[in-house]
Amino acid sequence: MYSQTRAVGQWRIHAEQRRSLKQRAASFCRSDELHAFRKWSVSADAEKARLTSLEAKARRALSGGVLKAINTWRPMGAKHRY
Repeated sequence: MYSQTRAVGQWRIHAEQRRSLKQRAASFCRSDELHAFRKWSVSADAEKARLTSLEAKARRALSGGVLKAINTWRPMGAKHRY
């Protein structure tokens, strides 16, 4: 009976150590994944801001007077095309 109790006790200690190691390893993985996600998120936000700015510039260019002036000359250019 004593040897069984001792074996169970040793097994419990071993199981606790394994569980503790597994939790620590999982926390490292989660930490790395969280770091990677945050890094991606920051770069995605920066890219979104860049594209939003580019889109606003394109809209201003398309609604500007220069483009309207060019469009008034377009039919004449099509008429005199080689």
